[in-house]
Amino acid sequence: MSIQVAIHQPEHMPWLGFFSKMRRCDLFVILDCVQFTKNNYQNRNRFLNRFGVTYWQTVPVKMKHHIRKEFREIGIASEVVRWQHKYLESLKINYRKSHFFPTYIELFEHIILHPWEKLMDLNMAIIACIRRIIGIDTDLILASSLNATGRKSELLVDICKKVGATSYITGMGSHRYLDHRLFKNQKIDVIMHSFSQKLALGDFPYENTSIVDILFRMGAKKIVPYVCA
Repeated sequence: MSIQVAIHQPEHMPWLGFFSKMRRCDLFVILDCVQFTKNNYQNRNRFLNRFGVTYWQTVPVKMKHHIRKEFREIGIASEVVRWQHKYLESLKINYRKSHFFPTYIELFEHIILHPWEKLMDLNMAIIACIRRIIGIDTDLILASSLNATGRKSELLVDICKKVGATSYITGMGSHRYLDHRLFKNQKIDVIMHSFSQKLALGDFPYENTSIVDILFRMGAKKIVPYVCA
């Protein structure tokens, strides 16, 4: 039996391609056991403001000793005054005139205002919410539960071995960094997941903005056919 596996860090407010990859595989592994990367997509993502200009929505995190911590250990800097309210106010200012804003804002407001201690828990709550909205039921598993070892490609191969993967689905950005020899030695096929938000949505001119931005503007019915294609 063939098992297609994708592995990805639990990004904050992920883009459409993240969920397209999730929908395509049989098992989606949340890579929670690697080092937190500052100024990446782990605690922030890009949105469009009301003037059509991209901006970042960011969750403040505790950076002390972060180099020695795995992603799942990173705490939210709750001492940053009113960060949740500022976060939501930014969404409301920039999307309140969007057609589907009233449909979804309460869902995300409930999640953002919850007193999360870990960034991991916040991100997973958002991912779970979006999965429900667009109807993805792919199985999820945390990499930390597998006791996988190694770094970079070695870690990915070990995860694939532990879950019995016959194929590994990778995005275009990481494809060129993989050690394909390691996958070949374990008889694991590497499958390229090529996805363009611009091409998929046609009338949406921006690449790599959060799927939530698209939900507010276009609604789930517009998104589902492209995620599930």
